[in-house]
Amino acid sequence: MTKNKLQSVEYFQILRTVVKEMKQAEAMVYPCFVTYKNQRYIMIIIRFDKDEKHGQYEIAHLMFIKDGTMTPQLLVTVDNYRLHGSTKDIREFFGIKFDKNNLGTLFETLYQSLSHQLPQGYNVNAFQIPLIKKTSLTILNQRSPNNEKDKWYGHHIMRLPVDGHGNQRYRSDYNSQKTKLLYPTIYDTLFKKDKTISLCYYDNQNMKRSENEILNNFAVNKGVVQHP
Repeated sequence: MTKNKLQSVEYFQILRTVVKEMKQAEAMVYPCFVTYKNQRYIMIIIRFDKDEKHGQYEIAHLMFIKDGTMTPQLLVTVDNYRLHGSTKDIREFFGIKFDKNNLGTLFETLYQSLSHQLPQGYNVNAFQIPLIKKTSLTILNQRSPNNEKDKWYGHHIMRLPVDGHGNQRYRSDYNSQKTKLLYPTIYDTLFKKDKTISLCYYDNQNMKRSENEILNNFAVNKGVVQHP
């Protein structure tokens, strides 16, 4: 297969559908399992942040982690046709031999293999697998804004105020997905209907409240609270 022929094969087009469904579900990350050369990897589909700069035709980030570890990690971007990143890093991560005579098709076998294993849509039931849930929370924490990192203990629901220009603020999808994974009843009961509320997390375990405590507190104050 020539270089031009390789670039015309849309190996990763289905990821556009997956990312669209992730956005509808307020999910920033979506891990799945893929195998290449008898090595199983966790491949995490990561949506671009709202203001993140990226190539016009790029779909998302893909992060690859060897199964059973959290390092090393390979982070690339992807469009319909190929992975975008350091050729050397991709080749070494997947154990692909360098061949100067076939640079245009160096990753053809990898792309073909991945294309047959890509999810066909966003499946929320995948997070029932403990390793998928754990990986999701780890990557969510890595990618979260600084003011949301390393905070795991939900304390109260806050109603978000308008900004300085009078525009309504909405919770981040990082907060939405974390809450879906850690406090699913709160997400299903309240978050699905209202994007102007956010669950406040702390890094102090003593601040942790149960879902019932948080829900009962919200029923009283409707999210208008003072920070503890």
